[in-house]
Amino acid sequence: CNNPKVPYERCIVDVVDVLLSNNVLVLSNGCASFPLMKLGYCNVRDGQRHCGAGLAKFLGDNLPPVWHVGECIDNTRSSGILGGVAAAARQHVCDMPYAFSSPEWSNEKSVDAALGFRLLGISSYHCVEQQIYGSKNVIEFLKEGTMETLGSRMVIDVDPKRLGQQIVNDMRAKRVALGWD
Repeated sequence: CNNPKVPYERCIVDVVDVLLSNNVLVLSNGCASFPLMKLGYCNVRDGQRHCGAGLAKFLGDNLPPVWHVGECIDNTRSSGILGGVAAAARQHVCDMPYAFSSPEWSNEKSVDAALGFRLLGISSYHCVEQQIYGSKNVIEFLKEGTMETLGSRMVIDVDPKRLGQQIVNDMRAKRVALGWD
């Protein structure tokens, strides 16, 4: 989603730039896809100029670094892809170096999407505080309380580049735990 609390579409692009430069393939859907498509991230020639060398080599001459997989409510497509890759690697989804990010989230639907991925053990990352305030217990549960039960948490950082780097760091830690680094 886009949010009037931050410069329009900027957080999305900044987070993706950090991910791509650190060799992270990006799946995108919904509103977050619009700036990425407009700026060429979803096509091979323009998109690959944002990639690190490892990702560019993996993509070859035929694949873009950002894959648009549908509307905002099409998270099941991404979940299916993530599950398929995890199965091929003989790993559980929650153990894989995955992340869900909705940098500019702005509505209740966004909270549901983030929780959907967090139920799979995939942490969620955002640049805007969601309107979840009112109960200390609800805030604690939604942000950190799911770490113990689900292995995932909600991370908020208003600096999109720093948030992108946090995603990369957390993915690296998962790779180390899998013995892949």
